[in-house]
Amino acid sequence: MDLSKLPRLSDSSKDQPPPAPAEQGQPPTSVSPNPSNYPQRVVISAEPVGTTGDAWISIAVGLIILLLSPKLFQYILSPSTFGTKWTFLDVNGNPTTYPHTIFFWGDLCLYLFAFTLLAEGLILGFARKATPIAIGFGLTCLATAANAIYLVAMVAENYGFQLFSALAVAFGVYIAMYQWNLLKAFAAARTSR
Repeated sequence: MDLSKLPRLSDSSKDQPPPAPAEQGQPPTSVSPNPSNYPQRVVISAEPVGTTGDAWISIAVGLIILLLSPKLFQYILSPSTFGTKWTFLDVNGNPTTYPHTIFFWGDLCLYLFAFTLLAEGLILGFARKATPIAIGFGLTCLATAANAIYLVAMVAENYGFQLFSALAVAFGVYIAMYQWNLLKAFAAARTSR
């Protein structure tokens, strides 16, 4: 298609001088960029730090984990009637209470991670400042460390690999890295003001 045969839509080239032909062998001169003309990146806004989908999945998985292990929740709500629903034996076969079993510590670590996910979902959905993110980061580190310690202890005592605690550690590390990057972004935005 020959573009020269198309009609011209504007006649703006009449007022402008023709471009200077480049001399042979010399590259065209370039103008150095001026960084003050670049738009500045603003990190902090009035919007929440995460997306609705991120908040939803954190809250949903946190609630599912709470429903997976109802023993701790039942023990907290009614410790006096808990013994009629659940019985536990120690390594010698003697009856023992729930807080003195290995199940208690596993449930406690999972509940801590579930509450971390619930807090993470609320932070992603509503946080607009660094303080809630810093609190969530501390809670995430605590829950991840507790699950890692429980996982290592259970493997060392030959109780086997605890899958839910391993998943809590994997997701906890990811969440902590995400929160750390959010905290760094808030700090960078604060210093650029």
